[in-house]
Formats: sequence, C-alpha cells, structure tokens
Amino acid sequence: MKAPPYTAASVEVVRHPGGEAERDEVAVEEPLEIRVNGRAIAVTMRTPGHDEELALGFLLSEGFTPLRAEVPPDLPANTVDVQGEVDLGRLQRNFYTSSSCGVCGKGALEAVAVEAPRVESPLKVARPLVAELPERLGESQPAFAVTGGLHATGLFDPSGELLCLREDVGRHNAMDKVIGWAFEAERLPFTDQILCVSGRLSFELVQKAAVAGCPEACDERLAVGKQGELDLPFEVTDDGTGVRASIAGVVAGLRAAANDVAVFLPVDAPLVTPELVRELGEACVEVAVPLTGPLPGAYAKNALPVLERRLEAGELALRDALAELEVAVVAADPETLRNVNRPEDLAKLAQR
Repeated sequence: MKAPPYTAASVEVVRHPGGEAERDEVAVEEPLEIRVNGRAIAVTMRTPGHDEELALGFLLSEGFTPLRAEVPPDLPANTVDVQGEVDLGRLQRNFYTSSSCGVCGKGALEAVAVEAPRVESPLKVARPLVAELPERLGESQPAFAVTGGLHATGLFDPSGELLCLREDVGRHNAMDKVIGWAFEAERLPFTDQILCVSGRLSFELVQKAAVAGCPEACDERLAVGKQGELDLPFEVTDDGTGVRASIAGVVAGLRAAANDVAVFLPVDAPLVTPELVRELGEACVEVAVPLTGPLPGAYAKNALPVLERRLEAGELALRDALAELEVAVVAADPETLRNVNRPEDLAKLAQR
C-alpha cells in the first residue's frame, strides 16, 4: 500500500538494540495557515493533503458558516483562504495561540462549547457491524500502513460502506477533513451515516460529530482471548500464549491497541456502564481500577514493560502486578461490577 503524496517522508533511523541504520517512512507534519476572507486567524499543525477540506471542517465545527475554501491568489505555501459569513472577532477570541491543537488552542473555557442542535435520527446499527468498522478503517489507511504514525476518521453509510477516509497526525484534523469533504459534497448533516475514528473518542471529536449531525460515532474496540475457541461475529485478537490469565489478555490488548490507554472489560461483567469506562480511562496514568480489583480496568502502554516481564516470568496474577505500577482507584457502584456467567442470569437482572 503506497502513502499519498506529501503524507510520508523517507528518513534514516537507527534501530536499538543493535544500532543498525536503515531507511524508514515517517509521517509528515507541517503548519497550515487558515485565513478567513483574507485575514489569518489560526495556524494548525497537520499532514499535508485535503487542506481546503480541513479549513472548511475546522470552521464548520466551530459553529461558523463558510462558503468555499481555496488557495490564495498569491499562492503562498501551506495557506488556505476561506470565504464566508464569519464573525472574525469571536473567532480570534476563541484562538489565542499560533499553533492550535484542538481544544488546547481555545482562548477561554466558554470557547470550548459549541452549540449543536439535538441529533434526531432513526439510524440503528447492528453490533457486529460496529465491531467491524475499526478493522475496515485500518484496512483503508495507506499512510498509516507505511508509517504507523497517523490518525484517521472514516465516514460510513448504514451498511458499512466507506464513503470517505482522511488521515492526519492530528485526530481532530482528520475529523475536520471528513466534515469539509461532506460539506463540499453536500452530505451534511450526517443523520444517516456513521463516523469511526482510529484513536480515542476525545471530547472535541464527539463535539465535532455532534455539530455535523452524526448520530453514531465509534472508537477502537478489540476482543482479546483465545482465537477460534468460540464462534463469535467479530474478530478475536489471540493473546499468543498457552496460559489462561488476565495478564496475557491485557498485554496482548495493549500491544494491539492504537491508543495509549485501553480500558479492559472482562466478559463476565456486562453491567459496566459507559460512565465507568470513561472515568477509568480519564484517571489512568499507568493503571486505573475500581477498589474490587484489576478488572475492569484502564491500562496504559507505559505499563507494558512491567506486565510483559511478569508474564514472561510466569508471574500471572494481574493483581500482584499492580504493586509495581502507579494505580488510581476509581469509585464504582458494586452492582455494575457484578459477575454474570449465564444468559439466564443476565435476563433475570434485566427484569429488575
């Protein structure tokens, strides 16, 4: 798979251990100046390509009404000019830095919130399709396949057909490019479409999806275990070991995850709430768990060296590994952590 022009560059790298030098492909990042009606209002670091879409999506997701985007007549490098009905005063108050990085570039707390109408949509998506979308997204990322260093946003129709995919070093830029593409293609709002992102679902990405009218946004999901043991409607990432231990699943999941932090849910805890998942992820530096134990729990990639060492040494108790890591304890309702091992038990709980 070949990376699109200007998205990757060949550099010399030194591999350790060993110290061998070789050529490798890395993601490109360059500044883009966004002008509105000829006036510079923001600079963002991005991967070159689809710059007009990025500028349009950026303004749309900030609640403004652009008309079109184009390279200025004097052809300056890395610059896009947007024409439209924009309150420049409000826009410049919102962005006080010259290298905006999503919410990090906002000039005041009130600038973070962008009004969006309530999304009304009858769209329903089957769980197996939702589970497949991250894999479909990954298969369609040419620059990531070459460099391993870009985020992506994909827009899918209700059947799971990919309509548009954009890659960028910034996850918010990838989303803006897709929104800008949809604006030019007259496909807004996204009331009957699905957005899938390769990285974590940050506050800003959800907000951008809401402004674009999207009823469904999904993040990376992985199932980890013994591949082929059960007939499941989604792919299982094999833990690659001959043991049955939670630590093996956590290590395999962290290795496979695109995100720096992953939340692990055991199969016998179906009552865990989205709120608890979010709290665990937000609290995690190395590990975040409820008081009851190591699962469910959020684990960061920087915990891998400890977990891998213990797994290789046959020290399989995940609870014991926590003594070597920085652990945040998150309060949780005991009812949401109840073990449920049979379908009939789950049915009884649902009737309560």
